Amino acid sequence: GDTFDIHGGGVDNIFPHNECEIAQSEAAHGQAFARYWMLVGSLTRDFGCLQASVHRFDSDQNGLIRLAHAGLVGQTPPEGIPMGDGFVGATAAELLGRDLAAVDLEPQTQVSMDVQGVIMLCPLVAAQQFLGLLHIILPHNLADDYLYTRVPMTLAHHVAMAFHAADLATGA
Repeated sequence: GDTFDIHGGGVDNIFPHNECEIAQSEAAHGQAFARYWMLVGSLTRDFGCLQASVHRFDSDQNGLIRLAHAGLVGQTPPEGIPMGDGFVGATAAELLGRDLAAVDLEPQTQVSMDVQGVIMLCPLVAAQQFLGLLHIILPHNLADDYLYTRVPMTLAHHVAMAFHAADLATGA
């Protein structure tokens, strides 16, 4: 078709490469070039994550679908995760049943002995809707700092807002 669902982007691109690509392609074609821009490679390059992946609910909210990933392949959650399955699925199931207006959303964490780091799941929330999870694995030396500075939660918010804007633009 004329539009990509997901554009992976390049990890070697610096600002404003992607912004220029969006503007040029949309001006040339008169429509959105891609529904989602998943620049997860910058999480591993710029933020020191060992692994980063973005997961969104399937259409029936019975599970999560991995949209993009970068970093350690052996530590990446599977492409499809049923609700309640493992750390990722159980976290999604718990958050899906909560009143988002009544809670302070914090990342869920779990120690990863495989890589001597911390798995962090950051909820993707926009317009009081839980859309999915940002899954990252941080080396142990960065985990405490990132929990304190909330950098992963800020990134998750940006991803959620991009999903929300794309959904509004397409009527999804």
